[in-house]
Order: sequence, then C-alpha cells, then structure tokens
Amino acid sequence: MASIVNWNIRGLRANFSELQILISDHQPVAICLQELLISQQYQFCNRHYSIITKLPDLDPDARPSGGVGILIRKDTPYSNLPINSSLQAVACRISIPNPVTICSVYLPPTSTWNHLDLLDLLNQLPHPVLLMGDFNAHSALWGCTSTNQKGIEIENFLMQSHLC
Repeated sequence: MASIVNWNIRGLRANFSELQILISDHQPVAICLQELLISQQYQFCNRHYSIITKLPDLDPDARPSGGVGILIRKDTPYSNLPINSSLQAVACRISIPNPVTICSVYLPPTSTWNHLDLLDLLNQLPHPVLLMGDFNAHSALWGCTSTNQKGIEIENFLMQSHLC
C-alpha cells in the first residue's frame, strides 16, 4: 500500500536526519513538507527521492523562512503541476497506481488569505486531490479549544469545496 506523509518540518536542514529516519522506516511514495526554511541555493541530496519546492521570494541576505515542498520517491511516476497563486503551495500528480494530485500548502500565521484563495488553488488541481499542509487555523471542528478567523475561513473552504 502506498503511503503519503505530511510534516511541518520547521527546517529541512535542522531536521534532515529525522527525515532520513522517516524515509528509511516507512519509504512513503511522497512526503509533503512545510516550513522548509531553505534558500534557493539549497541542494537536496537523496538518491531515492526527488524534491519540488516553492520558496518565498526573499532578499539574498535575508534569513530563509517558510517554503513548501514535496518529496517523491524516484520509482513513482509524477508530473509537476504549475500553480498560479500567491499562497505558498506546490503540487504534483503521482500515479500510485491511479493518478492522484497532492498539494503541499503552508499558510504562515502572519499571512493574509481567505477561503476564496484556497478555492482558486483547488480549482487549478486535477481531481482526486489530497490537499495537505500547515494552515495555522484553529477550529473546534477539528478539536481545537477555540476557533479563530483562519479556522472560520478553512471551514468555509471545506463547505464550498466539498472536501473532508
């Protein structure tokens, strides 16, 4: 059975050894990552996985922040999907054996967005879709003790998109 993992890694370099353990123990076909905290110059090295990323545009001297990626096992056929969005999101279509789209999203706590931005993103992706990420949204709907505005926006997105 094919497995797909989602992880807010909070630093690819800082947690690279833990990522290698996860890969060794579970060998997932794909791993969606958020908060890569890497620069454009970073070279990912793993002989069994390829990586696609979307990193925020930063001043070359700025400290890396945010960023999303998807690791895809090299024996898994895939195609990178272009996304036209201001959101930090990256997507690909993999065959496991049937085609499925996976999308990794990171919505930083300070970012401004609403459910329409997510609907626009979803409308760009071929179905079926796995939308995975760190949305920094709180809602009693998924077990939080309180609901914030971003949680309400995610609730609205889920209702309008018919996702679960």
